[in-house]
Amino acid sequence: KPARSEGKEAKGSQYGLIMGRELLRFMGGSVEVESNPEGSERIRFALDVKEGPAQPAETRVSHRSLIDGDSTGPLRVLVVDDAVENCIVFTGILEHLGFDVRSVENGRDAVRQYEEWKPHIIMMDLRMPGMDGFEAAPMIRAKEGGRDAVIFAATGDVLDSDKEKIEQSGMNGYILKPYEEQAIREKIGEFVKISAASGKKDREHPRTGSSAEVGPGFELPHALIERMQDAARNA
Repeated sequence: KPARSEGKEAKGSQYGLIMGRELLRFMGGSVEVESNPEGSERIRFALDVKEGPAQPAETRVSHRSLIDGDSTGPLRVLVVDDAVENCIVFTGILEHLGFDVRSVENGRDAVRQYEEWKPHIIMMDLRMPGMDGFEAAPMIRAKEGGRDAVIFAATGDVLDSDKEKIEQSGMNGYILKPYEEQAIREKIGEFVKISAASGKKDREHPRTGSSAEVGPGFELPHALIERMQDAARNA
């Protein structure tokens, strides 16, 4: 790839190389960077990988399911946010939890989508161009069945004045960005019956607080995992 020597791109490349180097070292591997007169770089790495035990296909993916009161199917969740990247992240987390998810980019589309799809839960960004969340929430409440929907404000920070406006607009509470699966699960669990992570698939993939399994006989230190998670959240 072409070498990048200036600005944020260069710094980002350096951080990426450092992280890659340290991960490879933890796994007993190595990495080399070769440069040529044309200014391009070639990165080589070596890693001794051993084949693990065969695993039945049905146990490869751990899935947490969420169920509604009448068990007619997955809960429908509408994500409302004018930032596409937020919609992608939020949708990914919610789909992993077992929800049926749609997303729109403004309050007016949220009202229209509620009329057509009748979502059980709405994650509403507060500040959007055109119709914002404060205006869209009471309009949804006024629709048929709107009083039964669970509406959360999705925001990066909440001022005291915002808390008052959230309550006045008829929302059930708020979820802070950046989104974290456990926080979302707990908040939704205050209003909706959520089945615990269970079943054959989850039992065959135990999670511990001390380390994350990467390969046969290898574990990442918990401190490194926390640093990587912090870096990802703050990126």
